[in-house]
Amino acid sequence: QGGTVDSKTSQNKMTNLSSSSRASNRQAPLSGGRPQRVLMYTPCYNVLDGVTLTMRKIEQGLLASGDHVCILTTASGDLKNTHMEGEHPNRKIIFVDNSIPIPFCVDKDNPSLSYHMAFSLNSKTKEYISDFDPTIIHVTAPDICCLYIIEYARQQQLPLMGTYHSNIQDYMLHYPGLGFFRVILGALFRHHYNFLQHLYAPTPFMKQYLVDTWQYDTATKMKIWGRGIDLERFSPSRRSRAFRRTLGINDDTPILLWVSRAVNEKRPDIFADVVRRLHAQNMKFHAIVVGDGPVIKVLMSLPNTTYLGWLSGDELPVAYASSDVFLFPSAVETFGNVTLEAVASGLPLIVEAGCSGHLVKEGSNGFAIEGANFNDYFEATRRLLTDSNLRKQMSDGSIAFSQEFEKSKVVEKMVDNYAQVTTEFYTDYGGLHENRDNDKAYTFRLGSNPVSWTLQGYLVLVLRAFQICWYSAAFLLSVWTSLFGEIRFGDSNNEDNISAPANNQLPSNPQGGQEVSDDEQSEEEETKICDSLTSSSVFAAPKRWISSCTIGDTLAFLFVSAVSAQCRMECKIRRYFRRKSDMFVSRKKSDSLVAVDLLPPLKR
Repeated sequence: QGGTVDSKTSQNKMTNLSSSSRASNRQAPLSGGRPQRVLMYTPCYNVLDGVTLTMRKIEQGLLASGDHVCILTTASGDLKNTHMEGEHPNRKIIFVDNSIPIPFCVDKDNPSLSYHMAFSLNSKTKEYISDFDPTIIHVTAPDICCLYIIEYARQQQLPLMGTYHSNIQDYMLHYPGLGFFRVILGALFRHHYNFLQHLYAPTPFMKQYLVDTWQYDTATKMKIWGRGIDLERFSPSRRSRAFRRTLGINDDTPILLWVSRAVNEKRPDIFADVVRRLHAQNMKFHAIVVGDGPVIKVLMSLPNTTYLGWLSGDELPVAYASSDVFLFPSAVETFGNVTLEAVASGLPLIVEAGCSGHLVKEGSNGFAIEGANFNDYFEATRRLLTDSNLRKQMSDGSIAFSQEFEKSKVVEKMVDNYAQVTTEFYTDYGGLHENRDNDKAYTFRLGSNPVSWTLQGYLVLVLRAFQICWYSAAFLLSVWTSLFGEIRFGDSNNEDNISAPANNQLPSNPQGGQEVSDDEQSEEEETKICDSLTSSSVFAAPKRWISSCTIGDTLAFLFVSAVSAQCRMECKIRRYFRRKSDMFVSRKKSDSLVAVDLLPPLKR
């Protein structure tokens, strides 16, 4: 922590460039005179998840093109993963020294899987960044440190863009009693994105969701950048009889696969419910769980299930290809990298329609399920496990569909995006963020200063309030468990968890799930989902815990409105005194020049 790791040596530092030299060098990529020097901020680089694996693909593509990359991250995860792809002379790593674990992303049994949030940039870290001399800054997570990175980019007049990876604000809906934080986080994240030239969403559905729900299109230019997959690594050719026999699974036994972090928002309760119901009906199948997390013990206790933990190297592609059906009911995915890996491996899919439905072609490679419908997930899984012909047909559909996501094409597109953002910054805005601010002055709801004094104070307040709420909820859960016993999630006997059958028909996937909007989901449906989350999660508690959800949202909205007004007022006051200061300095200079002119000429 608190240092930098250079790919050649941690002691070598680049020679400082003059400000004029930096300015000319930053514009050089426009004319092809110099490679891009990309600073990527990804807080948990060494926690191997969909976000960091995506960033590593971009990193490798840039290095292969002769560009330079600097990763700014925290000390979370396994530091052995820092140089997982090998060292490179054009690659540099900088670690931020002030970060803390995120409460709902902590795995006490495996600290290397815990996520951290950074707070600020100290002078030493800024010096390391200046030594790298970036030509563009790419942010991936809107935490507190990200605001300081944005401030640095604006001070140094650097092009600024971001990619959208995680619906962090929607995670709050999966933790009873914390739903009101969604409103606060949504406003804070919008403030982050207000300063970006472009924000790249992974799918058309996600772009529309961000526009409809949070109005991000008024804050920044919303673009689409998909995800890619290594079709040589993830391929049906990796299927292995030896893998199955090592686990004691016969060749004719269909395997149901789960690959993900075992956390509440990924909906392991639905997976558990399906497995228990299949087992209760004496169906021929075997479930495999790949991953780890706070609720993994629940998945490990399922019948007919083998737990493999995290897999890496060639083990993960073999596990995919050796399975037969992929069940992933998470409703918080922005793209679904694990789903794409399953597609490339030739697996039929059963996924949530809104988030991963874009990877399902109706009737071709799987089923996209609307909402948290436990019964539809079970029926889709039962149908695929019992119909080998349907499995083969949908497997072929996945293989054909995966060709559209070849990794190199997607990485090349991001390299083009960097060039586009850089060109726009210097040609449209004259290399000054202030010129862009003038076009979007009305959108800065929390002020045009990324980290105003008012906002800093409230961020500390919100963080402390969240910690109090989180640990209080954990305490109440422990009390509830001690009084009434441990709450099982995904229990097939719990009628609240299982939706009523609708003539045993599976839902269709409307155009890959891309036409679903918030307006189409009624308040009644949202209440059912909210109740299902409460009764079926490992953080389950009495339903009255979230009965005041609407009141909490209203209070959160009023809080955000009050903070916004104060932040905007501070920005106005600071601009007023800045203008007065500039006028005073200008007047002083003018008076000095007049005084010099009035002096009599010196006599020899």
